[in-house]
Amino acid sequence: MWYDVVSAISNLVMAAFAVIAGIYAKGQYDEAKQQRELALRQEQEERRKEAKQDELALQQQQQHERELIEARNRALFLERQREIAHVEAFAVKNGGNYAVELSVPTEASIYEVKVWAQWPDEDFSYDNAAGNRDSSRDGNPHVAPGKNRPWRMIRPGNWLVSTTHTYPWTQPEPVSADASAWTPVYADEQHKVVELEFTDCYGNKWRRCYGRNKEGQYVQSFVLIAAKEPELADYV
Repeated sequence: MWYDVVSAISNLVMAAFAVIAGIYAKGQYDEAKQQRELALRQEQEERRKEAKQDELALQQQQQHERELIEARNRALFLERQREIAHVEAFAVKNGGNYAVELSVPTEASIYEVKVWAQWPDEDFSYDNAAGNRDSSRDGNPHVAPGKNRPWRMIRPGNWLVSTTHTYPWTQPEPVSADASAWTPVYADEQHKVVELEFTDCYGNKWRRCYGRNKEGQYVQSFVLIAAKEPELADYV
């Protein structure tokens, strides 16, 4: 009888130890699982931070490269503008004769040159009274040398363009040595250049506009209207 009691107690103790061992093992397992999950989350967080840092570094590098490209393009634009900044067209007078002078103080020729000039109609003769006007320009100024017919090339120098009665404008001729014979006209509203278009030696097209603002003050603009060089595309 005592043997059976002792055996039962022993079995109970062993069962208790087994339960305790099971509980302990489960706790160890749960703790290890939590540590693995924590380590995995930490690793994922580190990877996320590294990816974010890499993305930020890439963005900064790309921004820096964009700024370098923009700076180079801006420098090129200013250089191209500087090269042809003093190309001008303006009305000149010699006694009772009026003409347009083209000033091309550049190292290279300019191309596809057009001038819009406000000029008295009686200075021209027209076929079928159609005129030599461009309706796309305010005030319909006369077009030199003719609508849709630009001068293909004008070399560096100062050139004189006068009117004739057989064709609206003559071909440019070099200004004579006695340049003082022709004086610029700035206050004559009947004889004035309102716009100049030309293409530089790189294939970029420029427009210079002359006029007055609402207050009557003289103003002009000088803009790039078409870029052959891709670096200047953002400045059109």
